[in-house]
Amino acid sequence: MYWKTFGMIGLSLTAGAAAAFGQDAEVPPVNQQMTQVFSESSEDAVITDMTDSIFSDSGNEIEFVSCEENVYCPPAPYCIPGLGGAGGAGAKSKYPTVALTGFAQIDALYFDQNGTSKANNGNISDYAGFRRARLAAKGQLAENTGYYLEMDFAFPGRPSFMDVWVEQQKIPFLGNVRIGQFRQPLSMESLMSVRDLMFLERALPFAFLPFRQIGVMAYNTALDDNITWASSVYRFPTDTYGNAYSDNGYGTSHRVTGIPIYDEACNQVLHLGLGYSYNRFGTAFAGFRQSPEVGYNMGAAGAGGFSGPFMTSTGPLAGATSDNIFNVELAYAYDSFFVQSEFFDVVVQDPTGNRNYTGAYVMASYVLTGEHHKYNKKAATFGRVVPYRNLGACGWGAWELAGRWSYIDLRDSPNAFVAGQPGVSPTYLTDLTLGINWYWNAYAKMQFNYIHAFQNTPGGTYANANTNIFGIRTQFDF
Repeated sequence: MYWKTFGMIGLSLTAGAAAAFGQDAEVPPVNQQMTQVFSESSEDAVITDMTDSIFSDSGNEIEFVSCEENVYCPPAPYCIPGLGGAGGAGAKSKYPTVALTGFAQIDALYFDQNGTSKANNGNISDYAGFRRARLAAKGQLAENTGYYLEMDFAFPGRPSFMDVWVEQQKIPFLGNVRIGQFRQPLSMESLMSVRDLMFLERALPFAFLPFRQIGVMAYNTALDDNITWASSVYRFPTDTYGNAYSDNGYGTSHRVTGIPIYDEACNQVLHLGLGYSYNRFGTAFAGFRQSPEVGYNMGAAGAGGFSGPFMTSTGPLAGATSDNIFNVELAYAYDSFFVQSEFFDVVVQDPTGNRNYTGAYVMASYVLTGEHHKYNKKAATFGRVVPYRNLGACGWGAWELAGRWSYIDLRDSPNAFVAGQPGVSPTYLTDLTLGINWYWNAYAKMQFNYIHAFQNTPGGTYANANTNIFGIRTQFDF
């Protein structure tokens, strides 16, 4: 009998304390509390109810409720005011946020080789399949902490790590600091989203880039985003699972850009950029290699017989210790016209003497239906074409004509050319590409590429190998 009286007095004191401390949560009447606490339920059930009210399950996430919102929370100093958000007492957190994004690229490739191409590279089979199929989650962990986690289910190593990072934002001077695996700040085309590429693949000099590595990067903008800079340090090389295994392998990349002309009203942009990268090889360097500008990673992780070769390769550079990569960027857009170019010079340190490799590309396009590639000032790259009218009853989407010339020169190699062995093929490879892009809407498109690949080998029987490639891609993203 007495314990019931003490219980009622205790609950009355709790209600009075809640009112005295100005808690927002409405305290139930004493009789209602008596019913909740002194029901026939066991003590474990009461604790479970209390826990559920504090940690409410929302899907797969736990939503933390502030102490001010819960009558069962202990008094200060154990109660943390405003837990769950910046809104103060009683405010629920809007963090972490999450958004699901992804895309798929479905390719079909057809090859036509002359006799010399078949002698050098063997017969290249036609192919149809998925070039990329990615899913990603992105969002904010707090007001100034972002994250991105992306996996690819078509790349070798399936599933493979793509961009997986966390970054702290709005840091004085530094701006943003990113930690994880990400695309290194080198080359304008490499930093364009693969969803927005004008052609099926990036240009031939892409083979030189360290691209995705695991490390740390700082980046920021200045002068109303008209200048950008980024610097990174990372382990090198990183595999498809985001790991780097070596005692000495590391690298650093840097990029700075500026736009001396920028008129958003008529889409007039002049872009200039410089890049530099130094990479120290922790293990024996496998060298540089490149295929024509179609995706030869397809089938590499499966049991299929896809035979797409690398038409130029230095072969292994086992004695090489490091490389220096220099890059120059130039781009100009006016209304629906667009042109972009880059040059790369690579010096590889080798005990037998330094080796020099070069590459470059020039690409241009014109959107026939009047749209344009919008410039992203913060990323210092151009984005996708968004049709004025979607494909459907009222329109045919947007149509774009594009062309590109690119080359990569890997002839300064200590290894000799071996016909029929694409792993050792130090050649001069040139691609001429003509493309038609059909944008159905902002999130779906088809691309048609004709690529003529010149494989210039070191003279004799195997010189002037020509390959014609016809590629079709259907892409959707969300």
